[in-house]
Amino acid sequence: MFGGSYGAGSRHPFACPPQPPAEWPQAPDDAPSDALDALDSLLRTNVQKSVRARIPEVASASVVHYLAQTMQVGAKQVNKRRGDLLARMPIVAAEDAGPVPTLAACILYDLAATSPAFGFDPSDALIVANCAASLAEVGRCKLTSSE
Repeated sequence: MFGGSYGAGSRHPFACPPQPPAEWPQAPDDAPSDALDALDSLLRTNVQKSVRARIPEVASASVVHYLAQTMQVGAKQVNKRRGDLLARMPIVAAEDAGPVPTLAACILYDLAATSPAFGFDPSDALIVANCAASLAEVGRCKLTSSE
């Protein structure tokens, strides 16, 4: 659409640094679950595609937006929705990047997301956003043959 490549070191025209909202928005009582599922899926896909394209700002902003939705007052299936993104992070690392130090935190958050008592606050969301940005900065590791 815009032409050109947005690889490492370049800025995407819509990039913005991740900022947690000052106040988590209220979820509408009549929000259709199909619409939320579609938006969740779109944001998870956007995280992976921005990592693949090596656009860290978009990857982290997508994570912040996704997790902000799950932190809305009245949000439904919060741990499942959060776990869907967290479970995707190691897959993104394996398919499109490489290991980064914050990936271990995402794996631990994913394991904890199955607990009903799981607490998750904005600082945790920023750790996950940092993981996505780091994955985008690392990029895909290329193996070379020794022939």
